[in-house]
Amino acid sequence: MPFPSPALSVPSLTTYELSYGGLKFGGIVAGSAYQLQRLGGLDTPPIITADQQRALDQGEFAGLDLSGGRDIPIDLVVRTDGTSLDHARRALGAVMTPQGATEAPLWLQLPSGTFACMARPKKYSGPPVDVSSLVGGGGVANILMHATDPRWYSAPSKTQTVGLPAPLGGLGFPVTFPASFGGGGVGGILQVYNNGLFEMRPVLIFTGPCTNPSATNLSIAGAPTIGFTISLAAGDTLVVGTDFQSAVYTVAGSTAGSSRRNLLTPTSTWFNLPPGLNQIEFNTTDGTQVAGTLTVQSADAWLSL
Repeated sequence: MPFPSPALSVPSLTTYELSYGGLKFGGIVAGSAYQLQRLGGLDTPPIITADQQRALDQGEFAGLDLSGGRDIPIDLVVRTDGTSLDHARRALGAVMTPQGATEAPLWLQLPSGTFACMARPKKYSGPPVDVSSLVGGGGVANILMHATDPRWYSAPSKTQTVGLPAPLGGLGFPVTFPASFGGGGVGGILQVYNNGLFEMRPVLIFTGPCTNPSATNLSIAGAPTIGFTISLAAGDTLVVGTDFQSAVYTVAGSTAGSSRRNLLTPTSTWFNLPPGLNQIEFNTTDGTQVAGTLTVQSADAWLSL
C-alpha cells in the first residue's frame, strides 16, 4: 500500500516529533533524548522531465514532467534517554537498519496536523563517540530516509464502505411487449474526499457475495470504471490497488491471495482521486439483491507541506 493502512494506530506526537519503527524521535522539547536539529523533505521533490533537445535547433520538445521519489534528511541531537547516551544511540540505530524493499510509515507531527509517508532508511550516522560527546553528554545523528512515493498523507487514513440497493427492473403484469427485463443493481455511492492538494491512488476492496463488481469515479470526466469479470462468494475479497494496478483475490477464511489482474474488463480505466469530492459508485451485474460491498481506503495527499 502506498499510504499507511487505515488499520494502523497513529502515534501521539509532540510538535515536530517523528516516529518510525515504533521509536519516537525529534521534536523541540528541551532535554529530550532525540531533539530535532534539522528536518528536510517537506518541499516539492525533484521533477523528472522528459524534455528533449531539438536536433540542430534552439530549444526543446516538451515532455512529461513527473515527480520523483522523496529524500527526507533528519538531523538529531542525541542525549541520554534516561538510561544512558549509549542506550539512546543503539535504540535509534536499531530502527535505521536496511529494510530491503519494504517501506513503513514515517509519522510527522506539524502544527497543522499529523502526516505520514511510506519510507525506509537509506543512511544513518550515529553520534560519534569522542571527547565532545562523552564530556558534553550528547552528539548529532544524521539520518536520510527515502520514500518512493513522493506524497505526504494526512493521518489517519480513511476507509468507507457501501453496499448495493435492491435491483431495479423486472417485469410487471400484465406484460406489454416489447418487454424490458431490466439490468443489474443500481450502485451505492460513496462520497470520498481528498482534502489534500495532490491526487492519490486508493485501494478498492470488493467483498462477496457479488458478480462482476465494478467501481466508477463519477467525479472525473468520462466516469472511468474499474471492473472485473469474477464471481465472489460470501466473504471472498478482491483487493484492487490502483497505484500498482494490482488485483488480489482471497477466498473467505484464507490469508493466501492470488492475482486476478487478468480478469480486468477490457473497458476498464484506472482512476485516481483528485483533490476534492470523488463520488465512487459500486455496481455489479447481479439481478437480485446481494450483500456484496465496496470498501474504499484513501488518504488526503500532499506533494509539499
